[in-house]
Amino acid sequence: MTHRFNLLLLAVLCLVGVPWYWLMVANPGRHPQPHPLHIAQLRTLADALPGPRPRAVEAREVGWKRVVGNLYAAGSGLKDRRLSVLAYRLVVPGRGGITIDGGTTGALAPAMGLAAFVPAAQRRVDEWMSAADVLLATSERPAHMGGMAMLATRPGSARAMARARLNAWQVPRETADDRLPWPSTLVLRAAITDTRPMAIAPGVVVIPTGVPSPGSQMIYARLADGREYLFAGDVAPFATNLAELRVSARLLKDRGGPAIRAETMRWLVTLRRLVSESPKLKVVPAHDLDWLQEATNHTGIEVIRP
Repeated sequence: MTHRFNLLLLAVLCLVGVPWYWLMVANPGRHPQPHPLHIAQLRTLADALPGPRPRAVEAREVGWKRVVGNLYAAGSGLKDRRLSVLAYRLVVPGRGGITIDGGTTGALAPAMGLAAFVPAAQRRVDEWMSAADVLLATSERPAHMGGMAMLATRPGSARAMARARLNAWQVPRETADDRLPWPSTLVLRAAITDTRPMAIAPGVVVIPTGVPSPGSQMIYARLADGREYLFAGDVAPFATNLAELRVSARLLKDRGGPAIRAETMRWLVTLRRLVSESPKLKVVPAHDLDWLQEATNHTGIEVIRP
């Protein structure tokens, strides 16, 4: 009887445990060759364009939901996390500044599974974008570009849209994500067409990654006082992704197949090397408000409410 019970228990463990490990825990190899990208190269590019560099970084949360940690960082545990829709502004004195990601919309929030959407915060982000000298996004997905697409539908938005610097997968009607509310009459051409890092504004460099979605990119910012930030986009939704070298779980189907997960790991390893070259570099996760607000992290980023 005991022998049969043990066999039954082993069968159950195999039936449940193996799929669980495969779908929710397993990560690609953590020792791929990093991309040939170094902090010295980013600093050189950041200094390439003349003009005043950003002096501060501000952030706003426009919505959030609770997610299982394992989904976005495979093997990190079942504890739920707050996944925030965040927008950033690089403050340039005397200028309109630079926005990174533009929030989302109340209409898109239910489809994204958000537990809360804060219209007042989104209105402030809209004001950032309307005044900005440059509009950037780390991804073509609704959590990053929904607010920009909605802003484009409003009267008087042409000037702001002319300052959008998007890649080929982020421009209207080229993205693989068709949920964004771009107006049918809007024509935007890709300003970021190379796969190599490129300077986009004084102190600001775009780093195309193409993962976990085709329009994904990271953004490096070197402030006037020498502080350095790297906005990781969806390569690192949470600080745990970089700290523990964990990519999103296979069960999160919109994060791609084996090749995309392996390439995402390669970018995480590249980020880790950049931090080793510049220990004060702050790698900013895409959706981790808890990391932003943790005093011991000394991010230097001001989280503004609403």
